[in-house]
Amino acid sequence: MARTGVPRPMKLPGALPLLLLSACSLAPGPSLPEPVAEMPEDFLAELQPGTYEPLEWWTTFRDPVLDAVVDSVLASNFDLAAGVARVRQARARARIARADLFPSVGASGNVTDTDTPTDAGIGAQIQALGLGGPGDSIAGFVFPDRIDLTTYSVSADFAWELDFWGRARNDARAAGSEYLASESEFHAARIGILAETISTYFDIVSLRRQTGLARETVEVLLERESLASTSYDRGLIDSWTLSQVRQDLRNTQAGLPQLETHLTSAEARLAVLLGGYREDVEAILPDSLQPQLAADPVPAGIPADLLHQRPDVRAAGQRLDAARYSIGARRAQLLPSLSLSGSIGLASADAGELFNAQQWFTNLITNLTAPIFQAGRLRNNLALAEGRFDEAAAAYGRTVVTAVNEVETALAGLENETRRHAFLASQRAEALGTMELQSQRYESGVVGYTDYLDALRTLLNVEAALAGATRDLALARLAVHRALGGAWASPEAVPEPQMVPASGDADLLDPNYLGTYSIIGRDPATGELGMGVQSKAFGAGNRAMHAKGGLVIIAHQAAANPMYGAIGIELLQAGYSPEEALEMMVGSDEGRDRRQVAILDQQGRTAAWTGAGASDWKGHRCGVDYCAQGNILTGPEVVDAMAASFESSTGPLAERLMDALDAAQAAGGDARGMQSGAILVVAPRVNGGYSDRVVDIRVDDHDAPLAELRRVLDMYRSGQMLREASRLRRDGDLQGALALAREATARSSENDNAWVTLAALLLDSGREDDAFNALERAVELNPGRRRTLPGADDFERVREHPRFLTLIGR
Repeated sequence: MARTGVPRPMKLPGALPLLLLSACSLAPGPSLPEPVAEMPEDFLAELQPGTYEPLEWWTTFRDPVLDAVVDSVLASNFDLAAGVARVRQARARARIARADLFPSVGASGNVTDTDTPTDAGIGAQIQALGLGGPGDSIAGFVFPDRIDLTTYSVSADFAWELDFWGRARNDARAAGSEYLASESEFHAARIGILAETISTYFDIVSLRRQTGLARETVEVLLERESLASTSYDRGLIDSWTLSQVRQDLRNTQAGLPQLETHLTSAEARLAVLLGGYREDVEAILPDSLQPQLAADPVPAGIPADLLHQRPDVRAAGQRLDAARYSIGARRAQLLPSLSLSGSIGLASADAGELFNAQQWFTNLITNLTAPIFQAGRLRNNLALAEGRFDEAAAAYGRTVVTAVNEVETALAGLENETRRHAFLASQRAEALGTMELQSQRYESGVVGYTDYLDALRTLLNVEAALAGATRDLALARLAVHRALGGAWASPEAVPEPQMVPASGDADLLDPNYLGTYSIIGRDPATGELGMGVQSKAFGAGNRAMHAKGGLVIIAHQAAANPMYGAIGIELLQAGYSPEEALEMMVGSDEGRDRRQVAILDQQGRTAAWTGAGASDWKGHRCGVDYCAQGNILTGPEVVDAMAASFESSTGPLAERLMDALDAAQAAGGDARGMQSGAILVVAPRVNGGYSDRVVDIRVDDHDAPLAELRRVLDMYRSGQMLREASRLRRDGDLQGALALAREATARSSENDNAWVTLAALLLDSGREDDAFNALERAVELNPGRRRTLPGADDFERVREHPRFLTLIGR
């Protein structure tokens, strides 16, 4: 059994948690238990090629009656209804937790009536200052014995804890992961109920068949016992032989009630699954059941597929995510918290003046609190969360290991039951042939009737064994489906939560949304990785590209998040494949529905994701050594054009990427237009010990960014040709150097360096007039050359030439 060639660590690099998609999160980074990280690449069993297609997998039994039974169970099973209710509860808890991210706002209206003695409250304070008391007169005002005051007010109140440390965010994410886990567990329970339904159905089929065969066998044995009694009366057989015949009969008769009991029990189990009673089973099942055995193989995929297919594995992973986020929330509780509260409203002592605009008031309270002494409560809450995380990690590892081994067991069971069924089918054919032969011999008088009955009884016994084997084979196939995760379709009662705003026109106005088309590619000959991008957005190249020479290039766009680039590089360095890295990042990103990401590594492996919430048209296409993708495009032909161009082109990687961008634009491009573009190519190793960049050209704002990108790329390629020409000149290949210099000037006629190099090579070739013509072009492009040319060694021989002196202004 092969294992992955690159060992994966149990923990990701220490810097990675700081790069998580939530920048302020205190949750630990994702980790894989060791058994999961070292998952086998293949199952031990010999598998047929193909992809496991699990949707409505029970239909592979090709039994319309079974299909009807399953449909009825899905519609009326009480456990499924309870599961849907549990998912609703989990969804409500997730929404409750998410509510802590937002301020709470309320409204209130109050009428306050105060009637106190004058010498109490504020009256007592006035009296203590010697300003008067009950019965005293000040400026004509006589203090009453009691003070009666009524105040009317209406206000809007708010309270908000600012989530600096991510406590509320992590609590919300933990609750969201718990919700997803409950939904996965519902799917797992649904598969379990369907498996129990199918198993019970085949039990009923088998028990009905075996009961019928047992009754036929009893009839045969009764007839044989009658013959044996006659033979005994005539003295043809002894009492021991008669006793053996009767015991055989009694044993078969005794087994018949047991079969009938098992049949009744199986029908009752199916009735419970149907949410009804035995008469409901009788109504849905015809008297005669003859299901067909499916002979086609079940492609099982590879063990890593189980992480996607089996809902129990998904649920365990989501529980692990929830525990991880919970650690972040508990860590945040150890830090200071800042909350705001306040109110704004109107207040008046006169109800008639309450809504006078002059009666407004405001109240704002800022509250900064920090835990100082909690008797260890907060620290132990964190320790409890960490313990639960470790428990969830162990449970996840156990679930994955169990899943892989269950598939191994189920595949082996299916193979063995197939062989057993074939043996019994062959035995039945032989028993049938023997019975028919004995029947013919009996009719010819060669053997007695007893011999015929013995052959018939043997056939019935084999038929019963074959009926049991047929059930076991069906259950073995069922075990494979169940081990592989079966399939599920979310019931309408469990809608997906709206995690992000709906896409559409809003994306066109979002300055952070990167609608674009791009292509990432690899040159297998040089090992270079590169990317080209164009967008009707400013500085697309600064936001869409991440690369590390010799490792990976990553495109991230739509609702672009640069953390996909930073985290992706870390994950690839840690030994994960592009597909595994993308799955981990997308799985922990609440905004994944609006992302578009593509990854291409040094080995040519690709992975891509286009979220359903990205703006149309959106999509991606990956092929050998490339991925093309885009959103807010005029149509799918844009991506197809990039792919076709890259597949058919040859030459340097940067030019192939440039050609692909031009092809995309010719096919319609970004539906909004053009503004920026970029080409990036990295080498398979760091050049000169400093940088892995081979080409890095960015046009951030231009009316024709692709034309400008092409112009700069041509200048860059011209410079590369000049460097190669200089090398050839040193090696003595003057003609080769001259040809490259001419090509460099043709590619970038505005490159004065190219004309100067061409002039030097023409002088070496003895073509003085052509050399001066080239120098004149260089000075025309760059007048500063008049100051630098006199000191150039290449032109020492012509420094006193009249044309050279004229050229430099002397």
